[in-house]
Amino acid sequence: MHNQLAPRFVLAHNAREIPSGQIPIARRHHSFNELIGSGTSSLGPPSPTELEVALLGVFESIGLPFPTQSENLISRISTLSKYIRTLVDTVDRERAARTKAEATLAEEREKAEATLAEERANHARLLQEIRKECQEPFVVPALLDAFIALSETVDSISRVTDKTS
Repeated sequence: MHNQLAPRFVLAHNAREIPSGQIPIARRHHSFNELIGSGTSSLGPPSPTELEVALLGVFESIGLPFPTQSENLISRISTLSKYIRTLVDTVDRERAARTKAEATLAEEREKAEATLAEERANHARLLQEIRKECQEPFVVPALLDAFIALSETVDSISRVTDKTS
């Protein structure tokens, strides 16, 4: 038995545009080296045996038994078409969920950055006020705590007046 490369399958690029029941499940890509290596003398379509082997791989990969001569191949094609549609629907749902999650994440990031910027501004202003008060030789810790509490009270009052105006 000669060494034969496993066939490679891809969905047709226009599979969504083909009417139901006529969707090509997969197309086999040939390379010149594969044709030479397999001993095929013509560049024509693969033999029925090669197609059966290739289709057997497709059916096994999605968990369906390979149909025998007596089974209706059209029903298998219909089953495969439904399976492909199910996969496409799943991908579409997951893509929509990912897009929604990314939008939510971006919104939360913007809110967090705004909150962080506000906190930084408040801390910078508080440090500036402390430096102004510390120009004296020293600050008593109790006075510093009182000053911070007073500064926070003034901030909260100014926020309330900003929101009401």
